[in-house]
Amino acid sequence: MKNKSLFILVGAVLLGGISGFLLTFLPPDATASVSTYVLSLPCNVFLTVLRYVAGPLIFLSLIESIYGCGDLKTFGKIGKNAFLRFIFYSFLAGIISVVFAVFFFGIPLSGEGDGKSEWMEVLRLFAHFIPENPWDPFLLCDLLQISFMAIVLGFVLLLLGKRAKVVVDVLKKIEKLFFFFIRIIGKVIPVYVFLSSASIVLAGEKDTVLHLWRLVICYLCASALMVVFILIRTKIVTKQPILTTIRNILPPFLIALTTANSTMALDEHFKTAEEKNGISDTTSRFAVPLAMSIFKPSSIMYLAVIGCYFLSESGSAVSVSRILTAALTATLLTLSIPPIPGGGINCYTVLFHQIGVSDGFLPIALALNAFMEFPITGLNNFSQPPEILILETKAKRREKRRLDTQKTDGT
Repeated sequence: MKNKSLFILVGAVLLGGISGFLLTFLPPDATASVSTYVLSLPCNVFLTVLRYVAGPLIFLSLIESIYGCGDLKTFGKIGKNAFLRFIFYSFLAGIISVVFAVFFFGIPLSGEGDGKSEWMEVLRLFAHFIPENPWDPFLLCDLLQISFMAIVLGFVLLLLGKRAKVVVDVLKKIEKLFFFFIRIIGKVIPVYVFLSSASIVLAGEKDTVLHLWRLVICYLCASALMVVFILIRTKIVTKQPILTTIRNILPPFLIALTTANSTMALDEHFKTAEEKNGISDTTSRFAVPLAMSIFKPSSIMYLAVIGCYFLSESGSAVSVSRILTAALTATLLTLSIPPIPGGGINCYTVLFHQIGVSDGFLPIALALNAFMEFPITGLNNFSQPPEILILETKAKRREKRRLDTQKTDGT
């Protein structure tokens, strides 16, 4: 299925590019009419529909991720540390990737020499999390405000536990309806890519496509740094030899890398956690699915890098608040976007809208994603077992300190 989708998208890009080239031979008036009514108009309608579907889907998916942590007792014992740790290191990956990409692509910094106004922008960014009303975030597709409302409601439902079951069941049914819409949108994606590719060639934006190698190199460099950081940190915290860590990670990593499907690596993740790393069943059965759902540093890094790449191509400058917005957006998108057909285009649509990148770059991002999802998925699965091992190691140390304290108090 993955290969079939890949071939269809690549075919759409090639046919669209050829069609756009052939359209350049038309008279200028005819070219303008085709560009406006045949190419741009359907694409704009498609993006408008997509934005209105993306907001509620993000909202509902985030609520389910939080409520899916289990009851409050389980969440308090295991989930709190796991959830906060995964979110913290995800956001850290986003910040580092954005900063790395800004310097890699040579994006100019705005607001230099006016530090006070820059930090005021940062404060306004965080104040912007709280919406004035519950419907504007969905109409404007404001991911930060949508995520804030979803997180608040998710934790309220988690606190209510079984008493919230009726509400959760209703939300799940609504979510299924939006999944149905997004699957329909997914079937139309090749048509959108075809029309957009033709429009790109017709508009003379070929240089952006030819420079994509810079994006890939930037992502691979950032990924190499992430791998080194993971291995060194695992060695320091758990005392596990680096070669042992690599050997334990390889089975789920290779499955995910060659299939671009994390679910197929789930069984190997449990084996790695329980048999190779000695993690308890209680922690493993909770932390492994949670990590696969919300801990995706490679996805965050790629979203951060691709966002910065297209900012550089559009000649935009960045500020501290914009860097934070890009990192937050990339982090929140990996929490809320499900791995379904059309999920990728949701990510890029929301990301570009949030950080101010033109929708015209969307088909390029989508076509490239068809290739890049293999290493992205593989590296996500590479990062998860060490983080779970560190989580278990620190939990055992806390328990040992607690028991030692009790013994000391008893004597």
